[in-house]
Amino acid sequence: MLEVVPRFVVERLAEGRTAGRAPGAAVYVDIVGFTALGDALAGAGPPGAEAVASTVRSVMIPIVEAVHRQHGFVASFPGDAVLALFPAEERLAAPGRRAIEAAEAMQASICALGPQRAPYGPVQIAARVGVGAGEFSWTVLSAGERRTFAIAGSAPAAAVEAEQHAGPGRVNSHPTIEQPLPLGGSRQATGPVTESDLHRLARGFVGPDLVSDLGAGEFRPVTTAFIETPVNDLESVVTNVFDLQNRFGGHLDPVEIGDKGCVVRLVWGAPIRHEGDDARCLAFVHELRRRHRRVRIGVTTGTAFTGFVGTTQRMGYVTYGSHVNLAARLMSAAEPGQILVAGALTDLASASYVLQLEGERRFKGFARPIAVATVAEHRDPVPDEAGYVGREPELAALEEFVRHGSGLGLVAGPPGIGKSSLVAQVRQRAADLRWISAAADPVWREPFQPLRRVVADLLGQTSHASRSDNELRLLAGLESLGLSEHRIQLGALVDLFWPESAAVLADRAARRGAVLAAVTALLAAVCARQRVVLQIDDLHWSDQETIACLPELVASLCEAPFVLVATSRDEAAVDLAPSLALRLDELSETGLGLLAERVVGGPLAWPTVTWLARRTSGNPFFAQQVLLHL
Repeated sequence: MLEVVPRFVVERLAEGRTAGRAPGAAVYVDIVGFTALGDALAGAGPPGAEAVASTVRSVMIPIVEAVHRQHGFVASFPGDAVLALFPAEERLAAPGRRAIEAAEAMQASICALGPQRAPYGPVQIAARVGVGAGEFSWTVLSAGERRTFAIAGSAPAAAVEAEQHAGPGRVNSHPTIEQPLPLGGSRQATGPVTESDLHRLARGFVGPDLVSDLGAGEFRPVTTAFIETPVNDLESVVTNVFDLQNRFGGHLDPVEIGDKGCVVRLVWGAPIRHEGDDARCLAFVHELRRRHRRVRIGVTTGTAFTGFVGTTQRMGYVTYGSHVNLAARLMSAAEPGQILVAGALTDLASASYVLQLEGERRFKGFARPIAVATVAEHRDPVPDEAGYVGREPELAALEEFVRHGSGLGLVAGPPGIGKSSLVAQVRQRAADLRWISAAADPVWREPFQPLRRVVADLLGQTSHASRSDNELRLLAGLESLGLSEHRIQLGALVDLFWPESAAVLADRAARRGAVLAAVTALLAAVCARQRVVLQIDDLHWSDQETIACLPELVASLCEAPFVLVATSRDEAAVDLAPSLALRLDELSETGLGLLAERVVGGPLAWPTVTWLARRTSGNPFFAQQVLLHL
């Protein structure tokens, strides 16, 4: 995968250099038309994706080849653009001259393309090209075996500034291109470095998701997050990005550094899509914002063209779509510590987060005003009234259990069958009880992951509070419950650590028992005040530590006013015989008829209901989605 990372950066990393500066020139190519073409062909399926991929290849291959002919390298593929650098070297022509010749060759190849066909008329591909000179810097940011890189400096900045004053089809040179440049410094002497060595180092920059997908291009539903951070915070932010990727996934692009800050972009849904990618993205940015209060974040979701661009010499993984561009605009409009969302993601976010509506705003590149919202605190899911019908016996049984039962109540069934809706309806009816909600996640497999949310809920831990405020709340809460001796174990579950924490938590074998004892004591103290319902959704995705400790937790609280209610696709998700087991199957045609009436606002003809039952196999979620698109 050496071709996915600038060879210039990898070679210097092989010399032991993780940062440096060099004189040279830069070319910045802003391509107009990729996004419009992708949006126009998004509904055409594979033929549309192939049409976009063909156009992208026709543009990008000559660009990369022009760079390499002039002994430069492609630094990155930011958005619909390409940044190329031309280091000053004694044996070569002046970098400014090489950059201009490459830029003119790029522009000539793009101008030779005719209008590209699309369903709503031809789309013209054009480019604005800027050339500048000065110096450029490179930085390798790493955590363990994971790496990313950033390119900055006066040469890229001059090229970007020149591009902003270039018209479509034009090459504009910054005044710095006329200034003489010193030659680059000598390379550090090291032992022999083989191609195998370079490929090994390059793998640290490339996630396993990228290695597994070398396709030419396709349309995918993706969720995109743009994150801006001050330069001084970049190293810490990237370290936390790597950490959160282990929990929530996301494909990380190279960092962009400008005069106003640094931009980190991540994409969920490509190259590999997982269930609930939009929810993972929101959880990612929510937690990152908790750790770094100065970040500005914009997030959107929608269909985008995704795939590799370039040649075997240098390629990059790109996502083209108007909603991707909108995420960048939202980031620029956000205040420090603010997460802005728009479009379809607003409705998705409202199910799990408190939103503050910001009204409509105008953004560059978008003809109409766009409604924007701020993502605030996490909240428990709101029950879907339209999607809940036909489960009266199960509803009555579960309500009776949470009020008077003990042990585990398990609600099982396939995806979309209504497990969460059933529990949400019971929660509304039994609102006088103390409900504590948590959910397992297929990506975040950190030990005791659902129980972390439980501790955070009971001890007042919030993402918008500072560490010191959360620490004070935790200590005060434990003192009021008489549980101060469990400070280390419960603090670790909400990322609060003290100097003595490392020694106490070092013994992994003893840690599980200590954590279980601490969580049990916390729940028992709460049960002493009010009957408690612990709800864990998607138990089939839970981590092994949680699965192992739940039977002991339930057994320890068997005499307390406490029940555990779990939803799962698998009845055997936990080694604990449930006191109540509910298996949800497909809705009857009568139930689907009631669902349809709620969704569309009136009754459907019975043949249509029968067709809906066959089409969706009685799955209420699938039926609701079909009805919304009729």
